[in-house]
Amino acid sequence: MPIAQELKRRNVFKVGIAYLVVSWIVLQVADVILGNIGAPPWLFKTLLMVIALGFPVALVMAWVFELTPDGLKRDSDVVRDGRGASQATAMLSLAATIVLAAILGYFGFQKWIDVDEPASDAAASIAAPLEKTIAVLPFTSRSASADDGFFVDGMHDDILNSLARISTLEKVISGTTMQAYRNTAMSVADIAAELGVAAILEGGLQRAGDTVRINMRLIDTATERSLWVQTFERKVTVENLFAIQKEITRDVVTSLNLALSDQDQQQLDVVQTDSLGAYEQYVLARARMALRTESGLAQAKAHFERAIELDEEYALAYVGLADALRLQSLYAGIDPQSTFAARQTAIDRALTLNPLSGEAYTSLAALFEDQGDLETAKSYFERAIELSPNYSTARHWYSSLLGMLGREQEMLVQIRKASDIEPDAAIIQMNEAAALMQLGRYDEVQQILTRAIAQYPAFAGLHEVSFYLWWSRGRPDLALYSLDTATRLAPRNMEMRGFQCVLNFQLMRTDAARRCISVFRENFPDHLGFAILFAELLDALSEQQFNALTGRLESVVDEQDNEAVPRALSLAYLGADKAEAAEAALRRYAGHYFTPQVSLQDFENPTEIRDGLDVARALQLQGKQEQAERLLQLAETALTDSQRIVPVDRETNLIRVHLIRGDWEQAAARLTNALAESDASYFFDDRTHFGTFDALPPVWLDAVALLNERVAEQRTHYESIKDSPLIP
Repeated sequence: MPIAQELKRRNVFKVGIAYLVVSWIVLQVADVILGNIGAPPWLFKTLLMVIALGFPVALVMAWVFELTPDGLKRDSDVVRDGRGASQATAMLSLAATIVLAAILGYFGFQKWIDVDEPASDAAASIAAPLEKTIAVLPFTSRSASADDGFFVDGMHDDILNSLARISTLEKVISGTTMQAYRNTAMSVADIAAELGVAAILEGGLQRAGDTVRINMRLIDTATERSLWVQTFERKVTVENLFAIQKEITRDVVTSLNLALSDQDQQQLDVVQTDSLGAYEQYVLARARMALRTESGLAQAKAHFERAIELDEEYALAYVGLADALRLQSLYAGIDPQSTFAARQTAIDRALTLNPLSGEAYTSLAALFEDQGDLETAKSYFERAIELSPNYSTARHWYSSLLGMLGREQEMLVQIRKASDIEPDAAIIQMNEAAALMQLGRYDEVQQILTRAIAQYPAFAGLHEVSFYLWWSRGRPDLALYSLDTATRLAPRNMEMRGFQCVLNFQLMRTDAARRCISVFRENFPDHLGFAILFAELLDALSEQQFNALTGRLESVVDEQDNEAVPRALSLAYLGADKAEAAEAALRRYAGHYFTPQVSLQDFENPTEIRDGLDVARALQLQGKQEQAERLLQLAETALTDSQRIVPVDRETNLIRVHLIRGDWEQAAARLTNALAESDASYFFDDRTHFGTFDALPPVWLDAVALLNERVAEQRTHYESIKDSPLIP
């Protein structure tokens, strides 16, 4: 008998077709079920292999055995009377009919789901665009070596940063925030609810020798169903790592039904480095820089420099170097001007290598801000955000600039967008609190600080903002308590160390204040920041001896491009009743207050009001009453009408207005009422204006006695809490 007829007689063809059809259905069902229960990708591959290996076995079984009414028998043992064969054929035909019905039922069910209940099926979730928000959970390291932790975190950050550059994604949660979810027991739904995202990407990496295996899964957080699952296994080379990052980004964007713009495509096509060693140095540098400590920043700078040595065309390493230098000027006491040239060189090189780097434009904007060119800085921040809308550093540095420009509402919008991206970052919470401080929303500031300090007790910046909060509320006891912690954490922050001396004077802890100044000068003999100069001014005021201070300031005022020196010098002259010398110093930084063009617009914030009042006092001492009164009226109007002036500043400066006019009764009444209505102290750290207290009217001296009683209460409170630090 021909082989084809024999195969047909033994039903081999029918068994093969039935096996293939049933296998196809099994694989379709398994793909849906395994994907939605979070099964690992290898399980589906194993099932596919078993089915493939089973196919020849099924054919052999069909050749050797035959299905009969009496059960399964070897073909050689079957009696060929025609009845059994027809019954076997009928049974196989029935099986084929059942299989066909199952296929039609499967497609019918799919069609019914698609038409009638689109929101309930994973396919429908993909078809309808999801909200454009995503978080990337920290990747799981499945490597034996603990040293691979930096490698795994680096891959996580790079994939996250690659997604952050996609313009159609409205929010990509930062890596800093996502570290809080490492090894979490929370469900995907709970994580999504906390972060406000529509999709979550999770993954695991295993590095063995020169091979890396990466498993990825994208989850629709509304249904907890998989939108995309993929496994990558490649040799560890920089080219392969960046290719994987690029492929993952594209697949995620496609799975979310988003499009890549031409600019997005250009960003993805940029190859950051071809040196694995440079990449590893860069990953280490970023981890060190995130600490914001003096030693951490020094290590970060060294790692970035090493990355550049290994690959001179690594654009992000140049950006990192520029940012590390800037942060050293903010957190490690390095003179900002000494960093400008090196930062400019690094940024220029980064933009030459990658003209579309939002990170590089952020660094460039920060450089112009530090150099005082705020409008140019603003334009570069806007370009940075256009290129990298989910780069949180661009938004939170931009918010600080907007605050400097007096655009407080825009400032708050930007810092809150940064907070959406990086809700748990200490630096973002610090800047959000500082933004609200500028708006006088003190209760909200206190809420943020309470939460953030509990989470990051060793982050000095949070304690600095806490100092400003309590100082602005007229509580030098709590301000100094916060500042003690801040300076302990960041001992080279000279401005904070200087304010520590000032606060000791304001609490009338004179001996402690003088010790503070002495220690400061031992460590920073040449520093001329306003805080330490003001502390020295208060010290001179307490002894009515200004000659030594004014002599030292006079010797350097022409050499310094530093407003703090003439400002302190003008106050020292006012305290010594040297009106003409005070005017000369005031003209160096507040000259427009002497002109007829001065207007209410020059009195928009406490610093401007204080400058205008200092000029008014200098004019009054020279007998120029009409000019002085005009400035006093402008200041009084601004203080009364502006909603941007906080209560302590308003009351303190209105009292100053009365004092400069010589209206002692009004000044005394205002001070007495203010002390009665608040637990704040209303500082008169400008006693330089009225140094000869013994000659002043009794009504004013009585009010000052009440002020001194309040200060004594706060000094006692500080003494009771100062040995209970805010951090362990």
